[in-house]
Amino acid sequence: MAEERECAHCGRPFAVAAGSVGRPRAYCRRSCRQRAYEARRHEGDLAWGDRRIVEMSRQLAELEDVVDGVRSVVDELRADVEDEVTVDAGRLLADLEAALGR
Repeated sequence: MAEERECAHCGRPFAVAAGSVGRPRAYCRRSCRQRAYEARRHEGDLAWGDRRIVEMSRQLAELEDVVDGVRSVVDELRADVEDEVTVDAGRLLADLEAALGR
């Protein structure tokens, strides 16, 4: 009687002969065994890529915060100009530096 297993790579069910000697098969085909080997071999490469993507996402979020801060200062400046309010250059510079995180 054959035992049915699930391929460790693709998940497809396959039959394993009962009473087989040795290690039980984990893959339905040789190509699945090869793809699983390649995935394990490059696992470290993918992990480095994932860490790099997370770091780049963090940096992007920080830059988006800076852009939002500068936009806010520009909006305030635009409102002051439209209302013909005298613009304090020192305050404007301080606001921009604060938005840039300097």
